[in-house]
Amino acid sequence: MIRACVAVISLLAVAVLLSGCAAQPQPVVDTSLQNENTNLRQRVFELEGEKTQLRTELAGARGDLASARLDAEQWKANYEAAKTALPVSSGGLPPELMRKFIEIAQAGGPFELGPTGSLKASSDILFDSGKIELKSTGQTALKEIAPKLKEILTDKRVMLRVDGHTDTQPIRRSGWNDNLHLSLMRARAVVVFLGTQGVPANAMCAAGFGEWHPVADNSTKEGMAKNRRVELSLISSGQTGPATPPPEIETPAPEPRTPAPATNPEPEPMD
Repeated sequence: MIRACVAVISLLAVAVLLSGCAAQPQPVVDTSLQNENTNLRQRVFELEGEKTQLRTELAGARGDLASARLDAEQWKANYEAAKTALPVSSGGLPPELMRKFIEIAQAGGPFELGPTGSLKASSDILFDSGKIELKSTGQTALKEIAPKLKEILTDKRVMLRVDGHTDTQPIRRSGWNDNLHLSLMRARAVVVFLGTQGVPANAMCAAGFGEWHPVADNSTKEGMAKNRRVELSLISSGQTGPATPPPEIETPAPEPRTPAPATNPEPEPMD
């Protein structure tokens, strides 16, 4: 009897426990936190990529800055070397005007500074082959330097000489007599155009040298391209003529004239 009661009580206890477990609610899982965590991980990954890109861009910017500094230092070194190397006092040229003149080359553009202080530009930039009409690029280049030249040439102590030069290729189809003729006409075209830009015409002169003053070897295309050039030189206003005056030509003395025979004068009338 007692055993039966104990068994019944045990069964009841098990039933109570089972009914309690069945009635207990199941836990609810919040997925929003997991999604937010995933999004944060993705954003961290994106930020790492942006940081890497910014580092790359910063390194490039630093490289560009270093290159720009080197260029500026080289420009300064070239300017100082040219300024000290130029014979700014030779020929009686005022140093302050020569400094202004070489600043034209240092400002950039097609005109480069020559070893004797001239400004030279390739004829290929200014003219088409065998032509004397300025191209648009040549007109633009001359327009850029005209205000500076006008300022310099207001000083009556100096003048501008424009020299034309060619390579050794003979004239074939352009119609000019020879390279000397072509070089002179190109120099004249530069003078005329500068005059239209306000540069005083009475302070300029033109000269042509043809192929006779090369600066490079005419046996190569590169050398010929360098020899085809126009040079602008600042000169003293008293140096426009040739360096050596031409010899004086002796005029022969007139031959003595033979006196004409005397004629008998008509007799004076008698009173």
